[in-house]
Amino acid sequence: MSSIGSQSSGSHVGGGATPTSARSEIGFGGNNTQPPTEASRPRTQKEEDEEAFKELCANNGLNHNKIQSGEQSTVEELEMFFSGYPRIVYMDRFPCLHTLVFMGQSISKIEGLTTLTSLRELWIGECQLKKIENLETCSKLTKLYLYGNEISKIENIGHLTHLETLFLNNNSIKNIENLEKLRMLKTLSLAENQIDKIGHCLDANQKLTDLNLSGNPICSLRELTHLMRLPELHSLSLKDPQFSPAPVSLLCNYSTHVLYHLPKLSKLDTYDASKNVCELAEATVLKKKMYYNMKVKIVKRNLAEIVSKMEIYKSRLLEFPHERLRNLMNCIKEVRREFEDLMLETIDISVFHDTEPEDNLLLVQDLEEESKLQKLDENGKFTAKMNCIKERIKMWEKKIAEVRSYQQEALHRVEVQAESVMRRMAIELESGGNVRFEEGTTSDVWFSSCHDLVLSRFCATDYKEHGIAGLKIHRILRVHNRMLRKRFDDKLTGIVDNTEGEYFPSNRNTAYKKLLEYLFWIWDPQLPGGFHETTRVLEEGYMDAISYKALGKDGAVPLSNSLSLADRHRISALTKESREKEYSDTCPFRYGRSCHMTSQHRT
Repeated sequence: MSSIGSQSSGSHVGGGATPTSARSEIGFGGNNTQPPTEASRPRTQKEEDEEAFKELCANNGLNHNKIQSGEQSTVEELEMFFSGYPRIVYMDRFPCLHTLVFMGQSISKIEGLTTLTSLRELWIGECQLKKIENLETCSKLTKLYLYGNEISKIENIGHLTHLETLFLNNNSIKNIENLEKLRMLKTLSLAENQIDKIGHCLDANQKLTDLNLSGNPICSLRELTHLMRLPELHSLSLKDPQFSPAPVSLLCNYSTHVLYHLPKLSKLDTYDASKNVCELAEATVLKKKMYYNMKVKIVKRNLAEIVSKMEIYKSRLLEFPHERLRNLMNCIKEVRREFEDLMLETIDISVFHDTEPEDNLLLVQDLEEESKLQKLDENGKFTAKMNCIKERIKMWEKKIAEVRSYQQEALHRVEVQAESVMRRMAIELESGGNVRFEEGTTSDVWFSSCHDLVLSRFCATDYKEHGIAGLKIHRILRVHNRMLRKRFDDKLTGIVDNTEGEYFPSNRNTAYKKLLEYLFWIWDPQLPGGFHETTRVLEEGYMDAISYKALGKDGAVPLSNSLSLADRHRISALTKESREKEYSDTCPFRYGRSCHMTSQHRT
């Protein structure tokens, strides 16, 4: 089709012929004008379709004239390879078609398949498709190959309930979606797309046996554990030699992690996974689990010891207040005894002789009130003594409540710290050691560097309103995250290797590492994730700019070189939280609940 078009236009080159658009405006009455020839007239859509149909028949050894004359065709397979075929046309001439193949064509839209109700296999590969559509009548499809196109979304295939094979590799798909109704799906290829999450998107495809996700930006081993819910999965590829490897397949212990969680795999990345290899992977992971379980038990035992010591210390602190309360209660008893003695002296017993027994109590009470007003309180000593005792009781009860409140707050802080340690251990185990936390000591060079960095970014003036004059650093944790490191290095390499950029090495600027700036992440506990967001960031990285914008923030990751700016949201949240408590620390943010993270960025 393309060769015919080129010959048509080439007949005018060198002959000085007038372009078709210009010639159409010239009348035929002039002496020098010539009527347009058949070759120069632009072809209609119908003529182009006819030409394409002829080419289709010729490539498949079919008689175009017979088919065009209405003769019923019993052809079951049609193929077109690398000929520039523009559109799918005249498929109604082949009602018995079972297999249709278009490879390397100029097709940009799926159309013209309405009459192909018996179609079982459809190939439209390495074309220019933008969207999956117009397959409503092809409900009997069992194999669908749409690889090498420009498709950005999996859609409009939910009705293909008989589909067993689906190839969508080499497209621009970002999410695995709309596959839950394809219960018969066995083979799925999504290699070389832009998928970074697996999640629960494949849970409904219980018959899936072969899955290829090579070349996708999947970075976390945790995502692969979602495939445990596919009982029939026997072949998994994330490092297929035909495609680029997924970043997760380059991590340490990748094979061990996959084979442990998916023991039924017979092939991993096109290599056979023998039973011995799976057993070795299981033994390795079980040893790791035992190691981390032991460390978790140590943390829990230490926590129990700390809680026990806190209870003992609380009891010691409460001994004196309880003793004072007992003394005050004895004082109240003494005052009441004095009151009873004085009341008996002021009561006239003769008033009881003419009253009924049940009225005696009320009369005594009335007399007590009258006596209290007239006799006991004529100088106010009794009232003053009782009020004084009551105030002292309230004071000591408040002291006891404060001690218990501070003990609960300290206990909560210790539990949160222990939970954080155990969560970090879980991350190390689940990431296969690709995320590791190292607690620094003063002998470490990096410890001193981080210590000096934080202190250099602290300004007492910024914290003056909170009454803070200094900063003390108790602990520094170093995070080794291979996934985030690779992502950062790839991005930095892309900047440095840009031949048009100012940081390209050939521009005599090879010392680009000296231009890296260490910044603090501005963490906001009010955003989704709350106080647990820091742990998620340590493993998965920051939210992207689009996510921040969707939350109503600036479309960028918030970073700062100022400690006060990075800490202001945490301080605000903890201060607001402390106001809602009856007893709280005057400086609720004194202990490091936040995680100040440094990010390397180009200046």
